[in-house]
Amino acid sequence: MNRSKSVPIDLKYYDKVQPLRKSKSDHDLTDNKFYFEETFEGDGALGILFNEINGNVVINGINDLTVASETYGLELGMILISIEYKSIEGVSFKKVMNTIGAKWKKDNNVTLLFRLNLNYELYKSLNSIGYLLYYDDFIELGVAEDSDYEYVEYSDLVKMKIPLSKRQDFHKLNKKINPEVYDFCKRMNCKEYYSRIIDMGIERIVDFELIEYNDLIDIDMDDHTIKRFTERFKKINYPLNLYLSSTLSEDEKRTELEKYKGIQIVLHDITTPNA
Repeated sequence: MNRSKSVPIDLKYYDKVQPLRKSKSDHDLTDNKFYFEETFEGDGALGILFNEINGNVVINGINDLTVASETYGLELGMILISIEYKSIEGVSFKKVMNTIGAKWKKDNNVTLLFRLNLNYELYKSLNSIGYLLYYDDFIELGVAEDSDYEYVEYSDLVKMKIPLSKRQDFHKLNKKINPEVYDFCKRMNCKEYYSRIIDMGIERIVDFELIEYNDLIDIDMDDHTIKRFTERFKKINYPLNLYLSSTLSEDEKRTELEKYKGIQIVLHDITTPNA
């Protein structure tokens, strides 16, 4: 998403622009990077083609070899907000066109304020966790709607250079993004199991105290990594190997198993060869 080369915009100087601002949990449109202001001036045609879309005055085209075509940052889809610092809210499309045309014809210059054509669904969700600074990064990543957040990986947040202290906030949009668990897996040299550990329902390191040996087996964790976990969490114990002869009756087997009640065991059958 291109940035205007214009100086930062102070919206308090714009007549009637403030009503566009809503609560910070909604579309807070007063963030400067989502606006583009330019004073167009020069000889010849201005060169901006407008269309009315859903009640908005939108840039529909930019003619070549015109003042507009030489303006860095001007893009198709931008929504016109004001002319000469006055809001066009409630003004008919015809009157907006006449106002721009008259000003250009008289002075060969006009100051216009545009709002970028934003993805409001992403804008709202990213704003809710204080991530507006990274809006462009998520767009470039291919996130088009809130449901796409589930495909964002922890490494993507690292590449965006989101501070460690803020990565936990993304957990609200994607429950699988958990910096605490990720960093723990990194320290335990088992990042390859991070997603599977999250799928187990692990949200905090203390949750590992509740898992058992079989839980690690179920996620296909290798023996060396399991050993590190048993050393770190004393409640995760290797099961006891119990060998019972195949000649024992069912009652005899049950009697033997009762001796190990409450102990995790792996039962092995010993086949006794015929005499």
